[in-house]
Amino acid sequence: MKKLLPVFISIFFLASLILAIYQTFFFRVHPTPVVHPHSLTAQADAVSNPPQVIYVPKLLSIPKIGVNATIVAVGLDSQNRMDVPNNFVDVGWYNLGYKPGEKGSAVLDGHSDNFHGDPAVFYKLDQLSKGDQIIVADQTGKQYTYIVTDNEVYPYDQLPLQQIFASHDQARLNLITCHGQWDNLTQTYNQRTVIYSTLQV
Repeated sequence: MKKLLPVFISIFFLASLILAIYQTFFFRVHPTPVVHPHSLTAQADAVSNPPQVIYVPKLLSIPKIGVNATIVAVGLDSQNRMDVPNNFVDVGWYNLGYKPGEKGSAVLDGHSDNFHGDPAVFYKLDQLSKGDQIIVADQTGKQYTYIVTDNEVYPYDQLPLQQIFASHDQARLNLITCHGQWDNLTQTYNQRTVIYSTLQV
């Protein structure tokens, strides 16, 4: 037995040495990642709720008043006001603001009549009332349906710009056109009709 003791000791130290080498190699080559609970949540959210891509609006439909119009992008005119389409059949989308479908107030405008007083694209806009549908299709064909919440008329120089252009509490769509009487001094109508609507979810 005494003769075997050195052999057992040698085997023990050899096994310990092999184990130490294996552990060192394994944990260096295959380190265990540290995952925080918040990281897991963020990863799960990214997979289940990827960022939604909102595309440029292209078509507007308002069934109640028979509107089916192409949407064109407009910015600001020479007087720093929202511009309008250069014809009487298209609708303008304010491309310095929100897109339809985004959280925020997207704004569309259009003419109510032409130079001869004949009806233009938004001639019947003031006939919309609470509950009516407004449908916008983007460049991919995806549709967004909005429900009218309010119909307001304002003096042309007293528009609530913050409410119309800068609301960001939910996805909104606001439509604007001329209203009232023609003013020869200002060369515009003296009022504006504004239709407010919110995205149907």
